[in-house]
Amino acid sequence: MKLFKDDFARKPDLQPIEARTTEEIFEEQTTKEARTTQANIAPRSVKSVHLGVEYIKYTPDWNGATTSPNIGNGILLGKYLRMNRHCKVNITLIPGSTTTFGSGNYSFSVPFRSANDGIYSIGSVHGLNSGTQRYSAIALLVPNSTAATIHGGGEGAGSVNDWGESVPFTLGAGDWIHIAIDYEVAEGLSENAVVSST
Repeated sequence: MKLFKDDFARKPDLQPIEARTTEEIFEEQTTKEARTTQANIAPRSVKSVHLGVEYIKYTPDWNGATTSPNIGNGILLGKYLRMNRHCKVNITLIPGSTTTFGSGNYSFSVPFRSANDGIYSIGSVHGLNSGTQRYSAIALLVPNSTAATIHGGGEGAGSVNDWGESVPFTLGAGDWIHIAIDYEVAEGLSENAVVSST
């Protein structure tokens, strides 16, 4: 159907579209995409965090239900990727020769408080008793919480052991625990509400 100049006067909702070449359209799209690349976003900025283009390092708190451990000369690292209210977290614990292990069920802090929506977040845990055996378990983050606990993976069928200084194995230098969990951040928390960061 052909449209003439008078058609636009009679029907104001019709607007002429400027003709553009394929090259012009491609150049505009490329420019838009460049605005959201990591190179064009300041590290640790609001835009960087909410577009999810980089992981941010933080130092998790490592606690025992009875007495708290101390990392000493070991390694305790955390990083997170935040996309609006969705948060992906990775934590690594590698004890050193001066690490003390506390007692009771272990918990590890996440960077933001979890949503208070009645939904539990479940992640994965991988432990290594150096030179002996590997263990798997779940990381559990309850609603409205800032710390995940570790459950299961002990020896024996159907074990529901809570991980601590001697469960499912006695932690020592050279062993390690890796945690990965995704969860929804509590409503209204900005990226500046992180528990702790490096």
